[in-house]
Amino acid sequence: MDGRPDGKLDYVAQRWREWTGCSGLGSNWLDALHTDDVPHCLAAWRASVDSGQPFDQEMRVRWQNGLYRWVHTRAYCRLDARGQPAKWYGSCEDIDQHWQARNALLDSEAQFRSLASAMPNQAWLAHGSGATYWVNEQVCEYTGQSMKSLVSSGFRHCMHPDDVQAMQQSWERAVATASAYEYEFRMRRASDGAYRWFLARALPLFDETGTVLRWVGTNTDVQEQKNVLEKMAYLNSSLEVEMANRTADRDRMWRLSTDIMLVADLAGMIIAVNPAWSEILERPEIESLGMDFISLVHPDDRMAALQDCRAWPMARPPCAWKTATGAAMAATAGFLDGRASAKADPRHRPRCH
Repeated sequence: MDGRPDGKLDYVAQRWREWTGCSGLGSNWLDALHTDDVPHCLAAWRASVDSGQPFDQEMRVRWQNGLYRWVHTRAYCRLDARGQPAKWYGSCEDIDQHWQARNALLDSEAQFRSLASAMPNQAWLAHGSGATYWVNEQVCEYTGQSMKSLVSSGFRHCMHPDDVQAMQQSWERAVATASAYEYEFRMRRASDGAYRWFLARALPLFDETGTVLRWVGTNTDVQEQKNVLEKMAYLNSSLEVEMANRTADRDRMWRLSTDIMLVADLAGMIIAVNPAWSEILERPEIESLGMDFISLVHPDDRMAALQDCRAWPMARPPCAWKTATGAAMAATAGFLDGRASAKADPRHRPRCH
């Protein structure tokens, strides 16, 4: 469209007539506008005509079918050699779909705010640039700060000093890559000054072109989970120390005991023997390894010993029996984690085959 210096249009493109059914010449274009939009659009147009400044307005225009659609109108003034307005040139763009999508997004944001205000978790919204522009009441109540303060400074003033830099870097990476954000940090509680652990999560919302419109985020108190994890870590550490101590005690007993002790598999094959075995039975360790334990038992005692050995995997110690290897030897045996032990009767000096 083109206009004279006084703002009267002297040329309107065919598209306008197809849209509205009117010529749009002179001030006729105002007849196609929604009555609620006429006052501010006319005032803006007169201000531009008087000042020569660009005109830029969104307005509702009535189509020939009687429905209104949103149109974005821009106009610029060309000046003559003396710097006076000489001609206006403008364009109109149908932005109804964009407007409807924007309104739907605003409606959804309003619904989110209502929901977020009622939820127990802290919730917040940020622009596509990453700047926070809204937090729910739970954030204000926990931090003791107003929304204005939180929006202007973010959560930095409420965070533990040791977490500020790392969290800021993590947030900047998420904004730069438009990827989901997740980070744990400590935030000070206004009521008692205590720092509690929170898990911050945020997701980007995109428009139809893939540009991030805004971020939707929450802060969840995870202090109790942290406490449980720390307790579990402590218990695991204590258990490891206890197991190490028990292993050391067992190894010490294995080396220093005056009782003969051996380790055998479930088939009865000897896997290891303690020093007392070699000393009391006068049988070198290398000679004992791989032997069938039952073969060392006195023939009169083998059947009973064999029955007891078969019961060891099912019956926990003590399993007691008497046997002899070579000469008469009274002994008691037990099974613990695959380890059999025999205590020599000092009244007998055993002989080994």
